[in-house]
Amino acid sequence: KYTEESVAELEKAIKEVKRLLADDHATLGEINFALAALESAIEGLEEKTIDLPTKPVKPNDKPSGSSDSNQTLKPGTDSGNTPNTGDNTNALAWLMLCVCGSAIMIISKKRSNQA
Repeated sequence: KYTEESVAELEKAIKEVKRLLADDHATLGEINFALAALESAIEGLEEKTIDLPTKPVKPNDKPSGSSDSNQTLKPGTDSGNTPNTGDNTNALAWLMLCVCGSAIMIISKKRSNQA
């Protein structure tokens, strides 16, 4: 769904955050920098573009299965021409934000226990 380059950047940022989580001596500056890079990689995800051939629509074409081009649809009915508007980008961003927040909490907890 996303370009290989943008996914590679995201995976690189995730790998760095995981490395810092495992490092007991990671500084707050390193953690903040890694989280900023992760957020940037999430925002930088680019969807692949697919060029699909389009069928030209003639002005006199009637919808399939209909004898009247001026027919109106009742609420709750489907003409079969409904566009797919679902987008998972926000879900991925929220998931990564939760991962980052959890990472910060774990690191803070480790540091407070060491002090």
